[in-house]
Amino acid sequence: MQRYNLYLKNSQEDCQKNSRIRRHFIIFTILLIALGYFVFVNGNLVSAAETSYCCEKTTSGAYCQNAPKEQCASGFQSTPTACESTSYCKKGCCYDSDEGLCMENTPEGACKASNGIWSESAECQIPQCELGCCVLGQQAAFTSLQRCKKLSGLYGLKSDFRKNVADELSCIAIAQSQDIGACVFESDFVKTCKFTTRGECSSDSVEGGASASNSSSVEFFKDYLCTAEELDTDCQRTTETKCLEGKDGVYFIDSCGNPANIYDASKVNDIEYWRKVVDATASCKAGGKDCGNCDYLGGSICTKASATENPKYGNNVCKDINCYKTSNGKNYKNGESWCVYDQNNPNIDSPGSRYYRHLCFAGEEIVEPCADLRVETCVEDKNTEVDFTYAGCVSNRWQECTMQNKTDDCLNTDKRDCIWFPIGDAEDYGKYLKGDFKSLLDTKKLIGLALNVENVQNELPGRCVPKVAPGLNFWDSSSASQCSLASQSCTVKYEKKLIGQKKCVENCFCLEPATVVVANAICTRVGDCGADFNYIGKFTNKGYSISIGKKGEETKDSGRKEATPDTAAPTGGSAFTDTSSTTPSNSGFTNTNTNADTSGTNTGTTPASTTPAATTGSIIQGFIIKSIDKVRGK
Repeated sequence: MQRYNLYLKNSQEDCQKNSRIRRHFIIFTILLIALGYFVFVNGNLVSAAETSYCCEKTTSGAYCQNAPKEQCASGFQSTPTACESTSYCKKGCCYDSDEGLCMENTPEGACKASNGIWSESAECQIPQCELGCCVLGQQAAFTSLQRCKKLSGLYGLKSDFRKNVADELSCIAIAQSQDIGACVFESDFVKTCKFTTRGECSSDSVEGGASASNSSSVEFFKDYLCTAEELDTDCQRTTETKCLEGKDGVYFIDSCGNPANIYDASKVNDIEYWRKVVDATASCKAGGKDCGNCDYLGGSICTKASATENPKYGNNVCKDINCYKTSNGKNYKNGESWCVYDQNNPNIDSPGSRYYRHLCFAGEEIVEPCADLRVETCVEDKNTEVDFTYAGCVSNRWQECTMQNKTDDCLNTDKRDCIWFPIGDAEDYGKYLKGDFKSLLDTKKLIGLALNVENVQNELPGRCVPKVAPGLNFWDSSSASQCSLASQSCTVKYEKKLIGQKKCVENCFCLEPATVVVANAICTRVGDCGADFNYIGKFTNKGYSISIGKKGEETKDSGRKEATPDTAAPTGGSAFTDTSSTTPSNSGFTNTNTNADTSGTNTGTTPASTTPAATTGSIIQGFIIKSIDKVRGK
């Protein structure tokens, strides 16, 4: 019994202990559930507050990134979802046609922002991105054809693109085969050498293609010359030099006929200089009788020495191939090109003139004429960083000029080559008038001679004309239609009082000499038209005429009638006179334009005037002829 009672006592204590544990566990569970609920609720609130958006572009400039909405750039799409689920962030291939690069898994927006061409093939399985081995000199790269061309131009090397090469390892093997060095072998029991590439160093290719049947072995030593003492060949140093195909400089040659390093008179007996290949950049500088480091881009190349040239060793020198005292009196580097004009002025396009492109090539000045009749013009530019001038013939896009009525349309160089010829103060015309006409202007106001120009607010009155006047065949009657575009009429109104002479009251500027000069300047701008000097300096006024209409009848009625010209113009044309109730008298002034003679047969003499000096038309027509003769010193 005693033992049993002890057992019951222990059970009671255990029950009390277990009860306490259960209470603690229940409390702990309740606290844990409460904490979990708090975290869950607040977590949802935090998550809802920071919903991630797929930004087509972020404010930092990144494309297709998941970020808070406020970080999405305005003007671009954004959606509260993963970018992988959107259409605007679909990944594809971006091809850069300028650099020849292909970028995989690129979003369309990012590609277009960099002016690339986007396609849906994320792995760039498109023809432009097909890879091959690009061999450039002694180097190679596994890349696309366009990238190969880009690298070729960048390094100035001839490209060799091999699209049948399957992988980069094969391409590297090709590059290694281009390594240059000494190919050592035995021939007829003599240890000899050939300076060649690793790929050409074999028993089947040494000795100029003949089989080295007596060779026990063929070894290649990269970057070594055949005269290296440790190779122990029969090739020895010499004082002879040679011009190598595809190379600019003068090179030493050894006793076996192999090329060595660039000719340097100070190192003819330098053992180290005859041991390994020395790059041209580490060789002697410039040319002369002691150095053969020629540079084609710098203006020199290897050639046979003339009787007056005496190199210290060998018979070859660096010849200067730049051009000196060219047709325009300037000096140019080899490869430079420049524009030449018949009258040595790009702003004068006289009848019969033409543009030319001159090129300095290997010391010779070569002339390349642009298309005749100024169908092409010459454009010249200069790279100031390297002081290099280049030029080219380009199409003259003048055909739409006379149809433009607004300055913005006229000066749109993306579509046409035109200038805006203003009709305003005469002092504004200096840069537009050609040659001798420029000195004939006075300060008369010419506002009003707005020749077929649309009246647009804030628009400078004027006319759109070709920047370079096109050439015309003066013997072809069809050329008259081009010149007629510049023919103009101007009606001058007079007012006659009861007592006294008549007085000009409207368009009086048409009677001013400067008006005639400006009108003729516009004629010469539309083609080989008007009165002008041709390209050999002969003056002709056959392409320009002025007619003055007879005095209109005085009338009290308001109306309009045609005036009869005193003398018919070569291509016709008439002036209209207006009448009004103020008893005016009207005179019609007509400027008629025909194509100018480019043959140079005109003697330049001033024709005698057969009309009275008091006739207004004779005064104006005589003015332009006499003024031009005055400029010419007659």
